[in-house]
Amino acid sequence: MGRAITTLAIRPPPIPRNTAHAERVCGLNDPFCPAARGARYSDSANVMSLAYTVHSRQTVTSLAGGNGGACLFPSFTYTPVVTALSAIGNVVTWNNFSGLPPIANVAQCRLVSGGAIIRCVAPYMTAAGMVHIRTFTIPTTASINTLDLGTYNCSHALDVALVDCKEVAITLLRSDPIKSKQFTAPGSINSGVGILVATPPGFEWVTISLDGCPASTACFEIEWIMNWEITFDSTTAVALLAQPSIREDATISTASDVVSSNMKSLFLGGVKAAGKHVLQVATTALADVIGRRFGIPKASSLLIKNVD
Repeated sequence: MGRAITTLAIRPPPIPRNTAHAERVCGLNDPFCPAARGARYSDSANVMSLAYTVHSRQTVTSLAGGNGGACLFPSFTYTPVVTALSAIGNVVTWNNFSGLPPIANVAQCRLVSGGAIIRCVAPYMTAAGMVHIRTFTIPTTASINTLDLGTYNCSHALDVALVDCKEVAITLLRSDPIKSKQFTAPGSINSGVGILVATPPGFEWVTISLDGCPASTACFEIEWIMNWEITFDSTTAVALLAQPSIREDATISTASDVVSSNMKSLFLGGVKAAGKHVLQVATTALADVIGRRFGIPKASSLLIKNVD
């Protein structure tokens, strides 16, 4: 009898992981990834730009009713954390933005990635109450003062006890494709600007609200990181710091858009959980994008699924 021919003999070999490609995709989506430091968008235009990271933290104190919270809102000229001034039911009044002195002579900017880490700072024995985290893709914040901060009509939601907020990671997701990420003027610092008239730069914004927490107590801190790409006025000496734009790469841009559309935004397991998740999604997206070039649909099914 002849030996049967197994289909394994003609099955395409597993697609190897391209570490360099995966790092670039992760750098455009995971603000905590080491590759995010220095990451810039690939661009067909010959734009001289510089990667610029802003990294700081802020403590949020509850209101007299044990409620309140903060809004994480990406901005170049203002601190991205706006705290609640008062909260009665679902009606929240927000403080104005605080100025964030930018680098001098910046002509234009665009956000590459951003995120934050939330940590409970209240004493363990008094850290009662809940933290409600919500992300929104609403293009304006005009209704944020009457928005139910505990709603589930949002992009992503996470409810966690304040005492369990040991390291909750938040990654801001892009609300439009990379190709639409145009440079915009950073604007001037005006301490009277409120969040109701602000416009997100093509990214989701996040609310972190408190419920049943100790009154007038420092409840949690937000460590935030924003990775920007900036250009300078060409007539100034600081423009010499800028570098030529990264050559346009459709593979990286397409895979990054797929990642931003499919990845989660809130991670109770912290930065490590976020990084592992983004790497898994990026590896899958790259395999499918590259596989389509060779006529291999769903090439990600050929990958080894374990990601260390």
